[in-house]
Amino acid sequence: MRKGIGGLAAFVMVASSAAPSVALADGLEFAGAGARGTMRGGAYVVGSDDAMALLYNPANLANTRGMQLHASIGLLFYSLCFDRDGTYGSSASGINRGGASGGADPYGTQRVNTNQETGLVDANGNTLSFDDIRDVATPEICNGHRVNVVPELAYSWRISDRIGLGLGVVAPTAPGNLEFGNTINGRRGMVDVNGTPLPVPNRYMLLGQSALIAFPTIGVGVEVADKIRVGASLAWGFGTVQFRTIVAPFYSENIATDVYSQVDLHDIFIPRISVGMSGGPWNGVSFGANFTYTGNLDANGDIAIESMYNYDQATRDMYRTSTKIPVALETELPWQMMLGARYGSQREDTTLPEGAVGDSMDTENWNVEVNLGFTRSSRVSGFVVRPGESALPAGYDTNLPATDPANVALYPCAAAIDPNDPTPNTAPGCVNVLPGLPAGIPREFASPIRHNWKDQITFRLGGDYNIVPGRFSASAGVSMDSNGQQRGYEQLDFQPYRRVGTHLGFTVRINRWDLNVAYAHHFNQTRTNSYTTACPAGESGESMDMNGDGDILDGGEQAFCNFGLQEEWGVQPLVAAPLNRSDVINSGTFRSRLDVLQLGVTYHIR
Repeated sequence: MRKGIGGLAAFVMVASSAAPSVALADGLEFAGAGARGTMRGGAYVVGSDDAMALLYNPANLANTRGMQLHASIGLLFYSLCFDRDGTYGSSASGINRGGASGGADPYGTQRVNTNQETGLVDANGNTLSFDDIRDVATPEICNGHRVNVVPELAYSWRISDRIGLGLGVVAPTAPGNLEFGNTINGRRGMVDVNGTPLPVPNRYMLLGQSALIAFPTIGVGVEVADKIRVGASLAWGFGTVQFRTIVAPFYSENIATDVYSQVDLHDIFIPRISVGMSGGPWNGVSFGANFTYTGNLDANGDIAIESMYNYDQATRDMYRTSTKIPVALETELPWQMMLGARYGSQREDTTLPEGAVGDSMDTENWNVEVNLGFTRSSRVSGFVVRPGESALPAGYDTNLPATDPANVALYPCAAAIDPNDPTPNTAPGCVNVLPGLPAGIPREFASPIRHNWKDQITFRLGGDYNIVPGRFSASAGVSMDSNGQQRGYEQLDFQPYRRVGTHLGFTVRINRWDLNVAYAHHFNQTRTNSYTTACPAGESGESMDMNGDGDILDGGEQAFCNFGLQEEWGVQPLVAAPLNRSDVINSGTFRSRLDVLQLGVTYHIR
């Protein structure tokens, strides 16, 4: 039984761990990129006149001066906490996290017995049973990896009066590295609770992730008429993401059968195209727009699983199963449209000293810009996960449906879903992870893995005041983003909730060097996800009114939804499989905040 856990868990593990990593590939980033953009609250679509125009609006490459080389580094101080409701043994509503509660239980053989060992030991070396920890309140867990580094490098060249070019490498302004819990006795994701090391309560969502994503970009801006500019840029994105989680092979939170999983994905081509315009007929007044489209993510990699993860090393060496299989992930990514208007108060004395840069810091007293944007985040609704091609058996025809008899015959995964129904489940075409084990992962999942993001409206307002024209300026701004997450689908990989950012900074110019310092604080919405499910009566095949009080969604019912209707769930289930009569994994309170310190330098080559 123990050696078979790894194979049976593979189905669940792919569904619960591979998908969330895509959030960092693009999309819901925080306001501000580069030091100048950050200090202005991201309001830089119309007036960007340095090399970072390559990112904000490529049309403005025709509005830069001479040659410029810009480099900045952003330090993202990210605090993310999750306070799961209830105890290790039950939810706040009293639902048993060791298995089904109340009513007939055809799956009773897989319920956690109160005296069953967990594989853990307390501070005195005593073996812990499930009964020993069932009343221990789940502690709030915050990420230990707090600092993320985001570099930016851009070069612009005004090759003529009407044409400007740009080159650069930019990265998403979003935290890419997270780590929850500590490493105790060689096991990740542990927390000390009153002297007893226990697994973190968020282990079924996320233990940690590491991301390295960049977009090498080239762009051109052209002044097609007096003060009217258009431009475009093309980016070849690439990235790698590692995602770590714990998987429950059955519907109960049986610590003894917890499986550690680690997915490593990479995509060597994530296309991104931007087109923009800027300018205006009136002195000091200008308008702009920018549209950015990012291609679909098509990542490949592998997933490694290890059973018996919470046992002592000797037991793990004797019984554990360690398996690695190739996987692939596909999903759509958001696109964004930004519109803006800007006003700059022109200096009366525009006689510039020899060698002056001649940009807005030299020619204006102050300026203010407002941007309004729309992000099509609802494109990120589901993720298609499948085994990699090398995991498929010889003769498997990928041009045929997974349920085609010719494919099913190769890997039938003949395992009974319901112990009371001996009929093998041969409907999905499967890949058996371990030879001889009648369990595996399907060629395609019955429904997409849901994140269910929502479209967002973004607002940016910012400006500069040139305290000493051509020498020293101060900047400030504010940013606001509407909620981009449907209720019930909250996760720890990324939190696109409603947020407000405050921004400020300054620029010092010494000869032809600009030194930038920017700071931003983002106030993120606190979200509480209740236990109540959103699976309507009738669609599950049962009334769900298990306690007979006439209320099917009173929080005291089993979290039981038909697997084929996964998109109807309002909460994330423990197990993405038909065996799902237990708790949800994301019921609780999510809190986060972000502080950003940006340090930048621009050299005006000529």
